[in-house]
Amino acid sequence: MTDIDELLSEYIEQEKILNTDNSSAAADDAAAAAAATTTDTPTDLTETTDNYFARTQEYYKQMSFHDMFCAIYFTLHSGYICCTEYLKYRTGWKSKTNAIIDVSKRLATINMMYVKIFQAFATNRNILSPELNKFFNDYTDNVEYTDREYNDEDLIELERKSVECYPYKPIKILNNRKPIKSGLMSLIFKGQFVDDDGAGEYIAIKYLRNDIITNFNTSMNNLVVFAKLTKYIPYIRTLNIETVILQNIVSLKDQVCFRKEVTNIQQYYKSWKDCDYVKIPQPYSEFTEKINPNIIVMEFINGMKITEIDSEDNDRFGKILASFNAKAAFCNSIYHGDLHPGNILFIKDMSASSTSSASYKIGILDFGIIGNLTRLDQELLFKCAKLAYQKKYKRAVHMILTEMSEDLNPNYNIMKKSSIINPADELFNKIHGELHAVIVECSTPEIKFLGVTEMYTINYILNKYNLTFRRSLYRLFITVAIMDSIATKLGSEMSYMQHMTDVVIDLFGIDAGNFVDD
Repeated sequence: MTDIDELLSEYIEQEKILNTDNSSAAADDAAAAAAATTTDTPTDLTETTDNYFARTQEYYKQMSFHDMFCAIYFTLHSGYICCTEYLKYRTGWKSKTNAIIDVSKRLATINMMYVKIFQAFATNRNILSPELNKFFNDYTDNVEYTDREYNDEDLIELERKSVECYPYKPIKILNNRKPIKSGLMSLIFKGQFVDDDGAGEYIAIKYLRNDIITNFNTSMNNLVVFAKLTKYIPYIRTLNIETVILQNIVSLKDQVCFRKEVTNIQQYYKSWKDCDYVKIPQPYSEFTEKINPNIIVMEFINGMKITEIDSEDNDRFGKILASFNAKAAFCNSIYHGDLHPGNILFIKDMSASSTSSASYKIGILDFGIIGNLTRLDQELLFKCAKLAYQKKYKRAVHMILTEMSEDLNPNYNIMKKSSIINPADELFNKIHGELHAVIVECSTPEIKFLGVTEMYTINYILNKYNLTFRRSLYRLFITVAIMDSIATKLGSEMSYMQHMTDVVIDLFGIDAGNFVDD
């Protein structure tokens, strides 16, 4: 199988160039984002994107016959599984629910990345029955594993050498050194820093599955070629599967680098340690650096799953989710890139200082993928949100077209952004009108933050004209969409997007009074 590391290295270099300013991009405070006026885009953005697309095309051309054969076999095998289970359903052999469950399990055995797709399903109750929703939640939270996927000797060595990591107490792994949770990339064990009296702080130990890197490369090789084939399938090609997969390969591969994840946790912990409604586990990086680079030791967070929350608390947790996402986007410049129900714990502390009320928090887990927003991204988000809240829809649409979008395929010379964004052009006015209708419908009669449906509709319209949201913003929008679906599962009185609207208006003091669309 041809290794995709060369392509990944090329992509990583592009990411470094595009995110050079990220370390200094965080807003000093919310007012700075509001006051800023610059909208210049990086001068090398188009050039680096063009180079990456050219490199991707070269990668396809250099693929061996064996690679192509394996990918085609994978595609046909996936289709065979889907067809056989569908026939079993149509002939009455299985119920629809059981057929979907069985096809999901069978697909996961031939490509590990199908589990990521299942996680997306697990956040959306609108397309799944309660039974299927529960299955996908449970399945993605407890991905099957075998004893060969971790070495008991590694855990024993961690216990034995933990005394070398001063000032921490010796580690004892609980539950007979059996995982308490199994994810796609790793296994989670529960442990304890043991005091002299046998008590001590509980910890979580994250262990990278054996052979996960080899399995990842095999899975991605198949998916990359499969994505290329989807460009020739009507309707499916409009979903831009190829672009989505290629843009996220590097982010997914970050999940198998635990040193990088430790850095991500430290960065997140520092950003949120003073927030009274968000709990980030404190990482203990010494164990990763000194004992085993494929193990992360961190603080253990005790909380409820989304299915365990009392209905009376849904609205409180819904608002906390909205506050977390708004602050991440507009203030911290760092957002979680892999949020799903299994990565969020809901904490209700009845021992709060006030005896009449509880303390509500969310615990955030799994930092293999995080996203960064530049100061420019934050400014664009703020100004566009402000215009939408003030019902200045035409100006908001103009900003989306001219400042928040980029070419979907820079090599598609027939239609480029540079030839579209002229306000005097008929095509510009056509696109402007389609986008304007979406935003007006979303925000009338009640102003609210753009939801999942609206964001996908807007990007679908842009795609028709070889445009897409700026890559950095599109990743954030996917995160917001997933958070919306998670909050929807809570069934709170107010929608997640309504909560987001209230939080952003309050955060920036936006006057959302009676304005005229201009």
